Amino acid sequence: MGIDGKLEVKEAKTSSQAGRDARLENVIRVAAGRPLPLREARSRLFLLLREVLAGTPRLVFIEDIEVVCLVTLPDLVDIVGEKGPTVGEMLDSMAARRRVRKTDTTGRAE
Repeated sequence: MGIDGKLEVKEAKTSSQAGRDARLENVIRVAAGRPLPLREARSRLFLLLREVLAGTPRLVFIEDIEVVCLVTLPDLVDIVGEKGPTVGEMLDSMAARRRVRKTDTTGRAE
């Protein structure tokens, strides 16, 4: 999972319980791309595992009911064990978002 995805996970972990799970699921779904049916995942297992080892989580449908997330153990430890963002990281992230919103049509920040 890329740096932006990890920061989103950190921020989601500190949000209220009501929205946290949905936000975490959304971050993982965006990073992983479309879920693959089990048959397609089986035929592409080697390629899927290479993508996972390169840091991209992947999703697989099991019997059209459950979705399984493939992620490396170090990435999982990083996601679960990482504390929430520091106040500085949160402020930097918020400032970056404001700068993007305030950019005028010439591409310069106001």
